[in-house]
Amino acid sequence: ELLIEKGAKVNLANKDGWAALMLAALNGYEEICKMLIEKGAEVGVAKEDGYTALMLAAEKGYKEVCQMLIENRAEVNLVEKNGATPIMIAAQNGYKEVCELLIEKGADVNLVEKDGWTALMVAAQNDYKEVCELLIGKGAKVNAKKQNGWTALMSAAREGHKEVCKLLIENGAEVGTAKEDGETALMLSAENGQKEVCELLIEKGAEVGAANKDGWTALMKAASVGHKELCKMLIEKGADVNATRKNGWTALMKAALVGHKEVCKVLIGKGAEVDAAKEDVETALMLSASVGHKELCKMLIEKGADVNATRKNGWTALMKAALFGYKEVCKVLMEKGAKVGAENKDGWTALMFAAFSGHKKVCEFFLDNVNPVDREKRTLLMYAALYGKREICELLIDRGLDVNSVNIDKWTPLMLVSLNSHFEFLPDEYSPRLHFSPLYMYLKLLVHRDFVQVCKLLLDRGAKIDFTNIGGDTALSIAASVGFNKVCNLLLERGANLNIKNKKGLSPLLLSAQNRHFAVFTTLLEFGAKFNKKTKKIMKDNPDFYNPDIIHCLLSTGNFDKVSMDYFRVAQFLSIDFLIAKFCEIGEMNKERYIAIHFAAMNESSTPLKQLITNDTFQGFVNCSSNRNKLSPLRLALKYKLFNNAKILLSKGASPFYNTSNTYFRKNRNVLEEKKKLKKYVSSEMLFDLLKDKDLENAQKRIYGPNDPEHNESYKDIIKLEVTDNRNRNVFHYLAECVEDVSTSEFLNRAVELDSFSKGLLIQEDNSGARPIHIAILNSNPYFIQHVSCLGILSKHELNLECNSETIFDIVKNKRVSKETIEAIIEYLWKYYEEEGVHSILYSDKDDQEKLASLASYLNEGNNIDDGKEGDRVIDHIVRADFLAGLEYVKDSVVDIDNLFLLGVNFSSVHCLDF
Repeated sequence: ELLIEKGAKVNLANKDGWAALMLAALNGYEEICKMLIEKGAEVGVAKEDGYTALMLAAEKGYKEVCQMLIENRAEVNLVEKNGATPIMIAAQNGYKEVCELLIEKGADVNLVEKDGWTALMVAAQNDYKEVCELLIGKGAKVNAKKQNGWTALMSAAREGHKEVCKLLIENGAEVGTAKEDGETALMLSAENGQKEVCELLIEKGAEVGAANKDGWTALMKAASVGHKELCKMLIEKGADVNATRKNGWTALMKAALVGHKEVCKVLIGKGAEVDAAKEDVETALMLSASVGHKELCKMLIEKGADVNATRKNGWTALMKAALFGYKEVCKVLMEKGAKVGAENKDGWTALMFAAFSGHKKVCEFFLDNVNPVDREKRTLLMYAALYGKREICELLIDRGLDVNSVNIDKWTPLMLVSLNSHFEFLPDEYSPRLHFSPLYMYLKLLVHRDFVQVCKLLLDRGAKIDFTNIGGDTALSIAASVGFNKVCNLLLERGANLNIKNKKGLSPLLLSAQNRHFAVFTTLLEFGAKFNKKTKKIMKDNPDFYNPDIIHCLLSTGNFDKVSMDYFRVAQFLSIDFLIAKFCEIGEMNKERYIAIHFAAMNESSTPLKQLITNDTFQGFVNCSSNRNKLSPLRLALKYKLFNNAKILLSKGASPFYNTSNTYFRKNRNVLEEKKKLKKYVSSEMLFDLLKDKDLENAQKRIYGPNDPEHNESYKDIIKLEVTDNRNRNVFHYLAECVEDVSTSEFLNRAVELDSFSKGLLIQEDNSGARPIHIAILNSNPYFIQHVSCLGILSKHELNLECNSETIFDIVKNKRVSKETIEAIIEYLWKYYEEEGVHSILYSDKDDQEKLASLASYLNEGNNIDDGKEGDRVIDHIVRADFLAGLEYVKDSVVDIDNLFLLGVNFSSVHCLDF
């Protein structure tokens, strides 16, 4: 009340939509609700989820609060966002009196929410019998259905609420009604083991043998979850113990799969057929064996299960147990007469499945009891090798199996391990029930096999490395044909003959080429495999072989030109690492005698060429033309119209001059005269590119000409120094950014000799008003300042021109400039030398600018304003000499202001005193 009197808003809600009236209603505070309503609280406002104050009070069973809200016009049939009404909410929580009130005030007992739930359904599901009686008495529809056909009786039956079920049936609930999927109340209660409810439903007419759309009966459901007594009762009430689903499954199979031994005993005792199964469905014994239920397997066999029964695919219970590694189950089955050597339709035995799956203990158990060769003369060692099971292979070899045994096609274990590296491990036929097994994920993990280790083991134990099968293939040719590079490497390292051909005339190299196994192809070449016409034919013009690894290998092994590859296409795939590592050697690897720089010049991407040519070691080869066609890298770049590459080469010293010669005459040619845009580049752009890249070494050389003794001054007449870029900068602006001593001097000395030079270029302003000198200062470049001054062509005034009304003195004062640069400014721009000591600086006849420059230099040498005795310190002399500019310069270092002020008074230093 106090808060409202002080201005609190009675209908204000938080971010979730809760208002004060809702919170009061939720907690049953009747008086507060009444007061809030009197103060203007809106009764019908809802939260974000659609709940109103009435719904919240109904949920907690606060009848008086509900009554007061309704009297204040709360809507009794309002729905929240899922369609629930206040009476559904009250019924769900068992508040009979609230339900009575709501009905009395007009609540509709048959309204449904979005999924079709009614008040009666939620009350029945939660075992609120009295609420159900009330709702039925007030006209609730007993057989109303949800969207999927669910009824109130089904809700109560599934949860085992017998008295509610009885009430519903007495009031007309139909016990045989089924959902859309065919499920009845009896099936739902059976699945949850609700025996008493099942008895009631059957007594009231439920069909005990009814099946849903998938063929599940109440008995199957009870059996699958292990409800022994319920199964007994259902059979006594007439359930068919041998009824089958559409897929052939029976109640006994369901119980066997999940290991419910006692249920299986009941079912068999009541007449269940132990071996009942369709051709493609497993027996109860197979299912039990496949999931490791040893005791259940024993019981099933004792009850008559055929231990050697097979299905259409030929699988037996023993095979299932072996596949999944259940040694104890295997023992039981064998003790009961299981045939250890039985084969499925593919010729696999239980031992083979154990070897295939890598179950060493099961294999050890079997080995003394089985013939280890199938009808195709495949041994267990072959199967273990085929699937990369090293431990099994070792076990079998230790037990005496021949490492060089062959099947009817003369395949050895070594060949099989070379073959199967890239194939899935599962055979074509395996249990259709596999995905239900808790061991399924374990079985999936079996794909992690170690073929290389198996291969090593076989070789170490004496496997013949070059043995050939019926088709003339060796282990190496088989591994090469499937692309198993690791095994190929191992076989080659162990001495495998890499040039043996099979009966079709195919060598390992040719097989790898045919199947596009590039890594294997490269490996074989590196080990010295020989080319033949067939290999060359496969590779010629095949784009797949334009591959960096293959090209590198072809070059390195001397096989490059045997394939007749296109040099230009090859250039696109050579890596920069290879080009650097084999820079000159490449020339001996190809018939054109091209070295690395030639291939880089033919690459459509300029990056390899840039990386190569910036290496000082390789710049000397920029004009190399000692190849078959006497082509320089520049001419190769132009042959393929790669102008960016041509520009890079020219900037690094490539000569545009070349000779054409034949029997009759010899002629000197110039690329720049043939390609005008290159001439424009050399004359107007080349120096810009070099200086922007800070390549002053090449820039000072290119200002005259290329790296060609005959023509090393050929550019003097075409270089245009007056050209500017989009910032109105000329080459000297960019030279000023290059902090190098000797090269700067060389560039300037050569530049002044060109016809296109004028001293105005050295003082030309760019778009920002900066001149080359200013840029040198801002870049702390003392060498440019020194060498420009030493040219002797600029006056002191020209050397000290302003930059946007800012003097050089201002630039030095306002910017961070190196000590060396300040010294160069003092010496070469202001044209005087530093004197000794602070006295000669502050009491000289120099103007303030020169004094400040000298002071700055003095301090930059490591001197401090507080050095010396008091009265004779640098700061004392600054104030004593009334040198205001100096005081401003050192102001951030001043600490003893009061004493300095007194010193200024003593010496009448009026400017410093003002400051």
